Amino acid sequence: MDVNDGPEDQVDQPAADAPIDAGAPTEPEGVSAKARRKASSAKRKASDLRGRAAQIPVKAKLAAAIAREAGPKATARAVAKRLEIEPGLEEAVTRAYHRKQQRTTGYLPARSRGASPGDRPKVSVVVIVYQMSAQAARTLFTLSTSYQRDVSPHEYEVIVVENSSDDNLNPRVAERMGPQFRYYRRVEEGVSPTPAINVGLSLARGDYVALMVDGARMVSPGVLRNALDAFRIQHDAVVAVPGYHIGYDDHMFREDAAHSLRQDRKLIAGIPWRSDGYRLFDISIQSGANPFGFLHPLGESNCMFAPREAYEAIGGADERFDLPGGGMVNLDMYCELLRPESTRLFLTPGEGTFHQFHGGVTTQADSERAALMAEFNRNYAEIRGTTYFAPEKEPYFIGEVPNGALPMLAYSAFEGRSHFEHRMRREQPATPWLDDAVVPAPDILNNPPTAGGRTGDDDVSIYLPSSVRKFEPKHLTFSTWADHIQFGYDLVEAIRPELLVELGTQAGMSYFTFCQSMKENDIEGLCYAVDTWEGEEHTGKYDDSTWELVSNHNRENYPGFSYLMRMFFEDAVAHFEDNTIDLLHIDGLHTYDAVKADFETWYEKVKPGGVILFHDIKARIKDFGVWRFWDEIEGEYPTFYFKHGFGLGVLRKPGGEENTSELMQLMFDSTPGEQAQLRRFYEHAAYFHHVKRRSDKAMEMGLI
Repeated sequence: MDVNDGPEDQVDQPAADAPIDAGAPTEPEGVSAKARRKASSAKRKASDLRGRAAQIPVKAKLAAAIAREAGPKATARAVAKRLEIEPGLEEAVTRAYHRKQQRTTGYLPARSRGASPGDRPKVSVVVIVYQMSAQAARTLFTLSTSYQRDVSPHEYEVIVVENSSDDNLNPRVAERMGPQFRYYRRVEEGVSPTPAINVGLSLARGDYVALMVDGARMVSPGVLRNALDAFRIQHDAVVAVPGYHIGYDDHMFREDAAHSLRQDRKLIAGIPWRSDGYRLFDISIQSGANPFGFLHPLGESNCMFAPREAYEAIGGADERFDLPGGGMVNLDMYCELLRPESTRLFLTPGEGTFHQFHGGVTTQADSERAALMAEFNRNYAEIRGTTYFAPEKEPYFIGEVPNGALPMLAYSAFEGRSHFEHRMRREQPATPWLDDAVVPAPDILNNPPTAGGRTGDDDVSIYLPSSVRKFEPKHLTFSTWADHIQFGYDLVEAIRPELLVELGTQAGMSYFTFCQSMKENDIEGLCYAVDTWEGEEHTGKYDDSTWELVSNHNRENYPGFSYLMRMFFEDAVAHFEDNTIDLLHIDGLHTYDAVKADFETWYEKVKPGGVILFHDIKARIKDFGVWRFWDEIEGEYPTFYFKHGFGLGVLRKPGGEENTSELMQLMFDSTPGEQAQLRRFYEHAAYFHHVKRRSDKAMEMGLI
């Protein structure tokens, strides 16, 4: 009897004494219709009972083989009895089951059937999947040799464990990725992925295991190579890959799931990620789980490598984490893997995982999310007897940092000192550190290298302007200009205007950013804000509280050089001479006619070489027409633009002396590639301040 023969379907216990037919007989010619119906009924009954013969999936093949051997008169009770009195047969089929890596539902890609112990890979990557077929397919491609660099198929394997759902991954997708991919689908009665994690860990054959508990996370091309290199340096190591979210906001704050899915697909489709995976950095932001960057202790890693015996030592995933999504099981495993003093932590600053929105338990906005997170914390405290804190172990960095990852490095460098020291004051490490590699040296932060003269591809300078190094906004209000305050601060420093005018100030987000830069950078000049502070059709009418807010802040912080002109734009223009304004910001009524009139009325007041800003050049809502006017003039003048934060247009009036500041050179005298990098820099800078404000508030509330 061959225990590897027979059906591979998941089975349930059949009724006792039900006959089991080994197969339907071949129908002879000329039989009556009644006989054919009877034979057909018997065939269906036999097929059903064959598939339901065993009590558990592991016994399915053995039970079917016993049924065939006993013949058509065999009953489920007889099969069960033989299984009971011959336990050796069950052990044999169990070994065969694991040897062939038969997944619970019985499907196994043909390419994986030939895997043998002699072909044991160095690394096993375990990917857990649930209800994310499209996202998982992209993730698996980023783990294939068509994408991963400097690694061969025999060096690693990928084990995909999917909890069955109404959006299952097609097994052939995994099969097409290469012979090192194995796919298993299982039915999970609970709501936690911890059993699936343990199934994946038990199937891993590599000396080292990477766990990706969220199959919606694409990875960058050097993840596997860097992990293998780290283990060549030290065996008992943990390699953690920093995490990012695709898009321009954290997925945990997204409420419209359908819109978020479309947005992610559009962003991913807009870059050549299959040929250059590092372009994923261009469309991603820092994960809210690690808001301070990778120079601060990571709270978790969604792609963590460790020796197989390290996973065995911690007992795999603790199945007491049985809440939706596993609760804090991933954080717990990361912490437990790093607990031994001999374990060395490696981080990959130039690599990342990139989360695709899929409506996960903790990565979408939900009215019940706060209560669920509180339950996660209670569950962790019950299991571990303490509150969770990120492991405070000095990391070693491995791998190169590609251009796309440089904004993340700058962000992490800025956050590294203050937040890392804040956390370290809470509890000092058990052993002193031999160096201070994590915290950037103050002289580098205060006097960063500048471009000087550009040397093309050989230029390795870092653009690290004042907004990154020292800007702490003193006036924050609700405004889409919040995404441009870093640029506004740096632009004022670059231009050093003698005269600055803003048309349309409302609550003062942009204007007071300009004023703060004037004051902190010791710029001798005058600033004027022109507005009625009564509102208009786009902002709506507002009372005197807005005027009082702006007036009080101006009086308290910028007396002597900042003046508020409460009047209409056309009335204010007569108070300024031609060719005198260095920086003009047009942000009034946003209709096409209004912005065109503002530009034509005030253009002669701007000096040659001066700069004019247009806000909302990408906003195509209501009757906004700034975008249409910008399209008309963009080709007529030297211009630069940002796409984020509803768009910001920068126009330089021809003539005048050349401004040699680095920012002006990058905008108006650089290559398209350098301009694209500048846009990405300020996109990430905007998110940096967004996360910083949120984290500062959390600190004030005692949450971190």
